[in-house]
Amino acid sequence: MEPMEIDGDYVEETAFELLQRLGFGSVRFGTELESLNEIVQLVPGQVYEMNGDVCSGKTQICYSIVSKLLKEDDEANVMWISSLPFRTDHFMKHAGEENNERLLQATVDDYNQLRDFLFKLERDLKGTSVRLIIIDSVSCMMHDTVWTDHDERHRCQSIIIEKLKRLSRYEVAILMTSHITYWDGAPRPSLGKFWVTSFPMENRFFVEALADGRTRSLSTMREDETVDIAKFCIRDGVLAEIDQL
Repeated sequence: MEPMEIDGDYVEETAFELLQRLGFGSVRFGTELESLNEIVQLVPGQVYEMNGDVCSGKTQICYSIVSKLLKEDDEANVMWISSLPFRTDHFMKHAGEENNERLLQATVDDYNQLRDFLFKLERDLKGTSVRLIIIDSVSCMMHDTVWTDHDERHRCQSIIIEKLKRLSRYEVAILMTSHITYWDGAPRPSLGKFWVTSFPMENRFFVEALADGRTRSLSTMREDETVDIAKFCIRDGVLAEIDQL
């Protein structure tokens, strides 16, 4: 494919950028739960983050997104980067064994390992059929930077942020999960303001387990500062509609 030419100068352009420029619309990745897909529509070329407490349902939502993609696209692969060993038994509740071989897995313990793996991934990603990258949980992987001084923490975060944005240009969507902390009684992403403001507000999701112990909510804030909310539950480890309880 010839690169796009502007005023005699050639500009590099990915296949996804070409489709956007020609007006063919966007490919979007959602969950297997229709009620959540008004909120969760991941677009290749974008970086997203899903925040929530431990056991709120972040990973189950990721399982559902991956499962739907692998079932609908026979050629797609997914890269799953995890801070813990991947639970194949949990994922198979969503996807089934037949799709397991197209889920590539890596375990990363800390910032240095994450940085090095992302650099390697960029070298290997071009020309592959990886369509989605899951990073579960980025806050655990970056834990060793939390207690460093302000400048060093920002330097480390800047390297990861820049690498994620570069990876997203390879026609992939990137979805991270991250824990929350509480400042002044309100939930906040645990990696701090610098990290939060590095990604568009509308690319951030918040998952919360509600007081009844069964219902979860998923929300996001749009550019006009309106908040979209959908409710769901988790039954036998799989996402379910509220009326399926």
